Amino acid sequence: MPTDRRTTRTQNTLKSALYQLLQTHDLGAITVKSLVAVANTSRSTFYLHFDDIQDLYHHCVADIVDGLFERFETTYPNNGKASFTILTTQLTDYIDTQRHAMKTLEHVNGTNFIAQIKPRFIQKVLTFEQRDAANVTDYYTVVFSVTGIIGVLVDWLNAPEPAPKATIAHLLMTYIDAI
Repeated sequence: MPTDRRTTRTQNTLKSALYQLLQTHDLGAITVKSLVAVANTSRSTFYLHFDDIQDLYHHCVADIVDGLFERFETTYPNNGKASFTILTTQLTDYIDTQRHAMKTLEHVNGTNFIAQIKPRFIQKVLTFEQRDAANVTDYYTVVFSVTGIIGVLVDWLNAPEPAPKATIAHLLMTYIDAI
């Protein structure tokens, strides 16, 4: 059953308030009181949607991660010989539109959520490429590739003057095609 638009709007308002507060406060220092003041809503409204600030934070991370994996899973080429242009374009477009949120969440309380998703990407590539995780060569070839691609994307995400997304998408596609 689809979520009511008012519910979605309220949750997005609360998430935006969290992003705003994370610019100047550690996650542990943010209270429900300060968050609802920024969101211009009530504590009872907050608790209708989230258990606590950590729950809201985890929903924000889940939104970003789910968006990445949705694009990854729907655009990964079915045929190992197919071009990765659509995949790299979709991922760089998504990261570019979510740049502010991703940069804000990247190092909340010393946790790097981007590094935390690396094992999931490794598993997906192993599956899509029909590689054997027990085979040392297969496994570490995928680890090397995924780690390098994530590294490029993180550097691009954090660059003071990032290269155009089309350039990054093309570089990634060229790199993947060469593997």
